[in-house]
Amino acid sequence: MPFLEKSAVLSALKLSATNSSHFVWLLADLRFFQTTGGWTFAFQTLSSVTLIALEPLMPEALVRTSPSYLAGAASEFNRAFEEFRAEVKPKLCAFVSIGAPFSQWLRREGFQIVKAGEEPWIDVSECIPTGNSGKGVRSARNHAIRSGLTVEEWNTQDFKEMPERLVTLREIFREWRTSGLINLTGFMNATDPFSFSDERRYFILRSEKRVEAFCVATPVYATGGYFLEDLVMRDGCPNGTGELLTLETMVALANSGCSEASLGVISLTLAEPHAALELPKVIQFLLVQAPRLFHSFYNFNGMATYRKRFNPKAWREIYVGVKNYEPNVSDTQAWLKVLWSLFWAFKPTLQCNPRWILRVLLKPILRYPVSIAALVINFLSFGLINHFGALPAWALNRFGFSGEAPVSEWFTRSVVSDFLYFGPSHFYVWALGYVAVLFWVERSHRTRFALWFAASVCIFDDIINYNLLIRPIAFFQPTLFTDLIHIKDVGGSLGLATLLGLQTCQFKKVREPLFALMTLGLVLAFVFTTPQLKLLILNLNHLVMFTVGFLAGKIKFEYHRHQSRKVSKLKPPPGNTVRKKMSIKRAA
Repeated sequence: MPFLEKSAVLSALKLSATNSSHFVWLLADLRFFQTTGGWTFAFQTLSSVTLIALEPLMPEALVRTSPSYLAGAASEFNRAFEEFRAEVKPKLCAFVSIGAPFSQWLRREGFQIVKAGEEPWIDVSECIPTGNSGKGVRSARNHAIRSGLTVEEWNTQDFKEMPERLVTLREIFREWRTSGLINLTGFMNATDPFSFSDERRYFILRSEKRVEAFCVATPVYATGGYFLEDLVMRDGCPNGTGELLTLETMVALANSGCSEASLGVISLTLAEPHAALELPKVIQFLLVQAPRLFHSFYNFNGMATYRKRFNPKAWREIYVGVKNYEPNVSDTQAWLKVLWSLFWAFKPTLQCNPRWILRVLLKPILRYPVSIAALVINFLSFGLINHFGALPAWALNRFGFSGEAPVSEWFTRSVVSDFLYFGPSHFYVWALGYVAVLFWVERSHRTRFALWFAASVCIFDDIINYNLLIRPIAFFQPTLFTDLIHIKDVGGSLGLATLLGLQTCQFKKVREPLFALMTLGLVLAFVFTTPQLKLLILNLNHLVMFTVGFLAGKIKFEYHRHQSRKVSKLKPPPGNTVRKKMSIKRAA
């Protein structure tokens, strides 16, 4: 029989599967056709469109001689595809999620080819990323380890002996699948982590209280690699969960003889309009604009960013190929039909999920709590005290910082004065500038550090300025010192200067030249624009705090670099190696 059951497909996969997603054939609602020459096609027909999932499986003999769809087997594919066409009779044919070598075969057959995604591959023998680019992953992993998270491997024997383990994983999976606004469950997005469990490996991340996440590793039989198919996590799992689980999974795969692992295809990454020039104009527009639309609902950008942090050894491009066999249908119509059928093949379902809505509303607050708090405090202060106008004299006298104020009030004045402004122009320039840079700080550093640093600056900026810049003048120019301590200062400009100094260290290659140029620019700007000597000295406090911020950033950078160098490049820290267990099949 040319059409196969899934049991026969599994046997064929074990001999010839070369695409990381070939195992998904067993989970999706597909039909399977095998030619007389041993080629196996998996497909789904919707109306007049035949969607073929991935490359067909080659006969085992060809896999051994041409595992990457090299030119030597192209003629045999042509005969196999003609046999498939004669049996299935596709009117519009689309190969979905195929690799670059096979796409060249299709191009020679008259298919229109367009890039649809990318797939990152990791060399698992060097899976711990090194250098500055891997610092974020190492830091998150170390944080997870220090939090007491551990990783172990479960297998089908564990599930039989302790059924509650499987129940726990199903509960986490159900929560994960219902956490988004749109759920894609069909075609190449079909997911069932517990089917064919004898063939797959399960890595579990646990905290002291419960199972927090699990990762399913699926074999790519003909290449000896693995596909990290599902990384399923609870809502609110500890920081570093994904990084620790992914790295420990790859370390365990390397220890068992695996050479490489795929982190999964990132779809809709077509960003260059010229990449679709051979397509009709309407389709070019759709394929360039569709990613921007879908990224609002399905976090493809987040997936790409997460995978890039692991420093993949290769990004293999993924394509879609379409050919129109209907003479009365234009290429534009053919592509529109294919895209529409592909959309419904993924079985999108809209989930009215209160948790998703709440998460979207709270996301800015949870992501940037320090910045938003600073923005709210500034607006409340400007509205309640200034009434959005000039600063009242009583507020300046009561809370403005000056050297003549009683020492017991210095800390209070140093904090409160940072949220007072002389007038609207002073507020909009310095308050909003301060908040904008604070957002940048929170994007670059952990929220805890941003809170600690911003609070410290708010408390000590005026005090540091007084002791470093104003106080020493009493010994050199007493008359000038008397004038300076009478001046009351308000506003967040010192905090802004300090944060800018801190963030200068984010420019790793040019931070020293940039610091020198910005320092020179500040000095010259103050010299050329300040009419009085005492005001020039007061303005130089921005330079003092800018330097303080830069030194703090430099110290933090050197500390983290020292910590990163202590991380093993290949082996996880002692006591955190994945517990190895043999599955039923391996034990047998």
